[in-house]
Amino acid sequence: MDKNVSELLKERNEKRADDNAILDKALHYVPFTVFSFAEFEMADKLDDIRQEYNKAFQIFMQIADNIMYERPENHVDLMIKLLKDFSNKLIDIKLTEGQMLKSGTIALFKSNGQLQWIGVPTNKFKDRDNDILSDAAHKKFVKMLKDGNVEMPNLYPWHTGTIGKATWVDYDERGFLVAGGYILKEWENFAINLIMNTDEPMGMSHGMYSKDIKRDSDGVIIEYKSFEFSFLPLDKAANLLTSFTTI
Repeated sequence: MDKNVSELLKERNEKRADDNAILDKALHYVPFTVFSFAEFEMADKLDDIRQEYNKAFQIFMQIADNIMYERPENHVDLMIKLLKDFSNKLIDIKLTEGQMLKSGTIALFKSNGQLQWIGVPTNKFKDRDNDILSDAAHKKFVKMLKDGNVEMPNLYPWHTGTIGKATWVDYDERGFLVAGGYILKEWENFAINLIMNTDEPMGMSHGMYSKDIKRDSDGVIIEYKSFEFSFLPLDKAANLLTSFTTI
């Protein structure tokens, strides 16, 4: 083994031993302002999160040092990728600690390790296409879903391709259809980037087949079945009032 590598490994092992001794001491530390196990568990959880952020930063700095010291031909590309990875890591920690990412009417959060979404796909007010979906239509659609007579809608980005699915849909008496569900694992980074990096607030829309729409004599929709809900820029949504959110 190369002498320099051997020395580096020895130094790292010694540092780990020191770190473990510090960690053992820290595990038994109770802050002076803690007066119950519940308060200790809360403080402990916050400390775990702080350590996660610190660990991510230290790893980022070490990898950045490696790239700048070795200077491979693609070192600029490596640094750009590292910055993106670091940003994604910070977002992942933020989601893990229970915070939400929000844009317009949409919120993302994590539950049991899976990325979840919540939003407002449609409502009872006249949209840009001059369509009105009645209270009765929304309530009937929700009932069909709850009774299992209609499949839960898939989640699309801008009406194209499945990236997730709704697991619940409900109707707010103020006139808004509210829904939530999960993002497919392979599409989690895409969904996060969509919410975090768009210049426009995000809204929602929904897709219906013509055969599943019924209207009354005034043209008001009295029955429908949505087969998909979509994330899209709010100014492209058919109904601007999907900017309403109960979150």
